Amino acid sequence: MLREYRIVVAGTVQGVFFRAKTKGHADRLGIKGTVRNLKSGQVEICVVGTEDEAKKLLAAMKSEPYPIEITQVQMTNSTAEHHCSDFRIIR
Repeated sequence: MLREYRIVVAGTVQGVFFRAKTKGHADRLGIKGTVRNLKSGQVEICVVGTEDEAKKLLAAMKSEPYPIEITQVQMTNSTAEHHCSDFRIIR
């Protein structure tokens, strides 16, 4: 059964090309889903796939150098409501 992992990250994650870098890592890793800025200043990453894929993408983002700085992570999961064919930035 396909799962959707919703990862909300806080820190210095907006205005630092976080979404573009997330998409680059997702494409390189073959991960499907979305990334978008939230009005709260946080960023939401949705991974449709496995927990391992979600953790790999998060680890890749945590390894990004300054000015990106993740200070808080919240991850939840549920049954995937839709299937993604790629990884997209939602504007």
